[in-house]
Amino acid sequence: MDNDVLASLWEVWKTSLQESRGWTSLDQWVASRRVGRDPSLPHRVTRLDLSCCQLKGPLPPQLGCLSSLRVLDLSNNQLTSLPSEIGRLSSLRDLNLRRNQLTTLPPEIGRLSSLSSWLTLSDNQLTSLPPEIGGLSSLRQLYLSGNPLESLPPEVGQLASLQILFISRCRLSSLPPEVGHLSSLQSIDLSLNQLTNLPSEIGRLSSLDCVRIKNNQLSSLPPEMGHLSSLQELHLDGNRLTSLPPEMGHLSSLRRLILADNQLTSLPSEIGRLSLLQLLKLNNNQLASLPPEIGHLSSLQALHLRDNQLSSLPPELGHLSSLDWLDLHDNQLTRIPPQIGQLASLSTMCLGANPLTSLPPEIGNLSSLHFMDLSFSQLTSLSPEIGLLSPLLRLLLHNNQLTSLPPELGQLSSLQELDLSGNQLVSLPSSLFTTDTATKERRFPSLQLMSLDDNCLITLPPPSVSFTVNVGTQRLPSTLDACSFDSAMDGSSSSSSPSPSSSSSSSSSSSPFTLHFYIDSDDSDDEEGGSEAKPLLSSSSIHIANRDCLATRWPYFRHLLDADLSEARSGHVDLSSYFSLRLGRCLVDYFDGNPVQVSSLSTQDCRDLVAHADYFGLSDSLLFAFCTTNLERFGMREIKPLSNNNTDNNIN
Repeated sequence: MDNDVLASLWEVWKTSLQESRGWTSLDQWVASRRVGRDPSLPHRVTRLDLSCCQLKGPLPPQLGCLSSLRVLDLSNNQLTSLPSEIGRLSSLRDLNLRRNQLTTLPPEIGRLSSLSSWLTLSDNQLTSLPPEIGGLSSLRQLYLSGNPLESLPPEVGQLASLQILFISRCRLSSLPPEVGHLSSLQSIDLSLNQLTNLPSEIGRLSSLDCVRIKNNQLSSLPPEMGHLSSLQELHLDGNRLTSLPPEMGHLSSLRRLILADNQLTSLPSEIGRLSLLQLLKLNNNQLASLPPEIGHLSSLQALHLRDNQLSSLPPELGHLSSLDWLDLHDNQLTRIPPQIGQLASLSTMCLGANPLTSLPPEIGNLSSLHFMDLSFSQLTSLSPEIGLLSPLLRLLLHNNQLTSLPPELGQLSSLQELDLSGNQLVSLPSSLFTTDTATKERRFPSLQLMSLDDNCLITLPPPSVSFTVNVGTQRLPSTLDACSFDSAMDGSSSSSSPSPSSSSSSSSSSSPFTLHFYIDSDDSDDEEGGSEAKPLLSSSSIHIANRDCLATRWPYFRHLLDADLSEARSGHVDLSSYFSLRLGRCLVDYFDGNPVQVSSLSTQDCRDLVAHADYFGLSDSLLFAFCTTNLERFGMREIKPLSNNNTDNNIN
């Protein structure tokens, strides 16, 4: 087509809209510009793009005069019908009618014998297709997704040239057997329908290389599926399949098999014949075992078996020499076969949420492993061979029953994240934080984060470590002296309690915002009386990390402070972010650079401060976490701030 003509046509249309003539239909524009009366224009226009023009129709019959038109784009309008004259567009190759409000198609659409590239009818209101659609013998791509179609006419089988057929997000409950006549079909998408079965004739589609039938109601597959010799991708996730036909083993070209979110209880042994298979997804099924033949999948790179009922793994799993990703999370595995150490290409292994109590020593042979998830299991110890996993970057061991760690853990020179939270660790090997005597290099040279919260630690890593340590709350025994834990934090060898004055001066000089608390050790209910107060964790208590980064939060926080509490309780203000005026004023004063009066803080204020430490940008919240979660263990009822005589409360 002459690009100048197309540009001129589009400029005329835009100019007409800008002149505010009130034209909302193409008919008015055609009549005004005398398109139908220009004897040369119909023979010169080959492309007409009227997408996103808010056309409501009806389309003018003069549109049929564009005998040279090859491309017509009417997508993203509000058309409810098409004129019968559209069948006169004898040169039309591409027709885009996506995202309109079409409820029917004129029978004359079957006369578009030159329509060869695509016909896009997605996202309309079509409930049926006219039988005449079978006359589009040259059509290669047909898009019907997003229509309330309940069935397809048998004549769809006459589309001998069709290569792509997308009918997802419809209401199809079945397919006509004539679909088996689509000998040129290469890709079909039937996802998000209501299909309960597939016709056996689907096995005749010898050119088919991609099938997507996700999220339907299929309970079985026809054996003839095994005849699809060209099939490379098969997506059947989100159905009700309980088994697979043995003929599936004949899919010799298959590379991706997606069967997640079904009800499979077993796999046929013939699955081992899929020698080209690279991806096998079986997440969220009911598999209790795997056939030994799964070890024959020599090309398999990713095996997803999360959320099944596997209690054991076949030793043949170790034959998967190309396997890069293995996900066995949330099964019933009590042991891992030693042959897993043969997976030399494995880089990601997820074994979490299994009742594992130990790992085989052969796990140290996984020379390519970068990520290992062993969380939420029942591990009581780690094999020393874990130190051989030198490429390991992330190791998740949280929520197990570990009571100790092997010193070899410090050999993981590439490790960046180590999560040990939620175990029963009392101490850490000192060798983890010293220099390797052989290499003269420090342990964990690449480590960025170590999580140790929710353990039973009475000693902490020394302050000289170069990575971030999350300590959080520790489950300490009630017999432990609080100050011994405080000394461990200081890195001090002395177990004696520091004096109030020395504690205050040392902490306030190293932290911009430090709060110290005393515990009332008197057994009486009188909070003001009793014996001498005992200091608890008086060092490194809590401080503001960065006041500048929180500047944008203060307008909202000030709104909370000024809000009426009754209004907050009525639901107009989020109670989870509503703090006492005492705590709020302290924080606002601090961030505004004013003197801070911490002596007014109550126990609940301290609890709120700990619970929202991240919100306030606070780091090192160990003091408050310890104080507020161990009061009952120590027989303590109240946290009281130091008196003004012992600490400087005017912190700027």
